[in-house]
Order: sequence, then structure tokens, then C-alpha cells
Amino acid sequence: MDSDTYTLNFGEASGKTGSTSDTTSYPSAHAGYLWNTTYCFAAIGGLSNSAIVNLFKRAYQYSESRVIVGAHWQMCVEMGRIAAACSFATLCGNTKFIQEL
Repeated sequence: MDSDTYTLNFGEASGKTGSTSDTTSYPSAHAGYLWNTTYCFAAIGGLSNSAIVNLFKRAYQYSESRVIVGAHWQMCVEMGRIAAACSFATLCGNTKFIQEL
């Protein structure tokens, strides 16, 4: 992988055709990408504290909606969030990433 490229891969839903029990989607790619984007926006700065709180509230609400509509199990959404937090923490250890952020 090119050192200037950052790629994050999360689980993909397997073409949901029925109930959640018919699919594999671990971890939730939607939740993972959403949380990574949220962490980036929060880290960039320039947002008020209340805006950051609202950003995280919306991220939580959106990721939970994946469970409510039956697209993912709760565990899939939680692991998407955890995977995003781990990958973002890893990226924060990369000086070039921090400079570009």
C-alpha cells in the first residue's frame, strides 16, 4: 500500500434479501465509515463543543438506525464503531496523516 494512501476496509453486507439472520455484515461498513468520518471531523477542529457533541449524537443515531431497520445486528454496528476507533487511533500515529488532517 502506498504510504500516502489510507484505506479502511470494513465488512460488507452480503446483499440483504431477507431478515438480518439471512446476512453476514460483521462489522457494519456503514457504521465504520460513519464513525471514522465523525472522528476526522471532530479532530480537524474549528467546531464548537456543542457541534462536536451533536456530530457524535447523529453518528450514534445513524448507526443505531442500521439495527432498527434490520440491516445489521447490534454487535455488527458496535464492532463497526470499535473498528473505526482503532483504525483512527492507528492513523493518528502516522505523522503524514496528522499533517494532512
